[in-house]
Amino acid sequence: MEQLQYEKALQEYNLSINELPEDAQIGIESIKDVLKGIKMIEARGREVNTKTIKKLMSLDKWVYYEILDYVNDTDN
Repeated sequence: MEQLQYEKALQEYNLSINELPEDAQIGIESIKDVLKGIKMIEARGREVNTKTIKKLMSLDKWVYYEILDYVNDTDN
């Protein structure tokens, strides 16, 4: 799987997950849970449905914006 936006942002801004606000950390945990589910589905030889992929992409986008808010000090 391609690198997620939030992972790219962590690298770009040289941040660790522990530095991020709690909302972003919780979002990353949710992303990891979805990725575990995807791996289990694929290990069974089944196709991952579109809804699961969309959920992953939505979570990634949300966490990415949380990181941008943190970096730009616009998190109100």
